[in-house]
Amino acid sequence: MSPPRDARYVAVDPARALAPPLPVPTLAATTASEPSVWRDLTFVSGVTVVVQLGVLGVLTRFPATSTSWGDGSFGNILKNDLAGPRWDGDPWYWNYITHPVAGAEYYLLARNRGCSWTASLLYATAMSAYWELVTEAYFERPSSQDLIITPLAGLVLGELRYQAKVTVLEGQGTKAGFWRVLAAVLLDPLDALTGGL
Repeated sequence: MSPPRDARYVAVDPARALAPPLPVPTLAATTASEPSVWRDLTFVSGVTVVVQLGVLGVLTRFPATSTSWGDGSFGNILKNDLAGPRWDGDPWYWNYITHPVAGAEYYLLARNRGCSWTASLLYATAMSAYWELVTEAYFERPSSQDLIITPLAGLVLGELRYQAKVTVLEGQGTKAGFWRVLAAVLLDPLDALTGGL
């Protein structure tokens, strides 16, 4: 007599139950081993730096009360970096909305090019550090919370968006139609703009 069928219980294949555990993800676990993938990531990184400079130009037009930036100069970069990070008093929306979104975009740039989640986290950390230690250091000292929040929140938001996009595009194994592609574009617009979809 077989046990009653209940959705709370899942049949386990005995062969799989004894299988070794999945390996812990590492940088070596990335599937981005082909030189073309790294060239693509290098190119996108260069584009990202140019975009950062454009964002910097836009933000300099904001009122000083919004960004808390003083006068910028190239000499400030080394001076501000040597002074070390400090806890900033920026408005909450900069620290807890825009930085996590930027971190997710950095994360997705690497993840969409075949990098593991750990490699993508390191990439987001490096891009965040570049923003804080070079781009924004033109105006002010690096921010402690931005250096922490941007990549870590980027990991969470970025991986959630990545998994949702993969799930939407794969669907039930059928070809993605208009609505599924539109959902994927809304989940990851930068990837759509760079031809990833």
